Amino acid sequence: MLPTRQGILAGSAAGPGEARRVRERLEEAYGLRGRRDAYGGVVLAGPPTRPLVQGRSVLVGDAGGLVKPLTGGGLYPGLRVAELAASMINQGVKPGHAVARAAERVAYQLRRQHAIARILHYSPGLVEEGIRYARRAELGERLSDSIDYDAHESVGLLIASRLRPGDLAGLLARPGLLAAGLRMLAAGLRARLRS
Repeated sequence: MLPTRQGILAGSAAGPGEARRVRERLEEAYGLRGRRDAYGGVVLAGPPTRPLVQGRSVLVGDAGGLVKPLTGGGLYPGLRVAELAASMINQGVKPGHAVARAAERVAYQLRRQHAIARILHYSPGLVEEGIRYARRAELGERLSDSIDYDAHESVGLLIASRLRPGDLAGLLARPGLLAAGLRMLAAGLRARLRS
């Protein structure tokens, strides 16, 4: 992040050494060469720590790797742990046990999603290619009513359930995208079979 008079500019990078290039591009684009007050760091993307419960402590948030594997976002997983724990406490579960069980439940879901994230992080260009393809095939419109961005592990199954015969022909012309889609589908099936 780079503070300016107009606000804070933020950029992101996906790999080691890329953060410097992002900063240089921001500095060049906004005439900020030589600024030294930029800050930021590595964004944790999981998988969750094992074990999450260590003695009387429960690791949550970044400390436990409870972050969304695709984006590194920690708000949703943290809120989900709190929501589940509150529900259990209302049902009479002791607070310490409730937090531990809730954190483990969320960690289980995030570990399943980590398999999907690894596929997409391995070839970041596939995400953009997939988005372009989905727009051309109007696949997004067929998925918009049922996709849950916080349930990454179900995306491959959902897409497969909404494909039309013409979509398959289009995917055959994009072997990298097809291969990634099949790996996502397999990861989603494994996750479903284990639940």
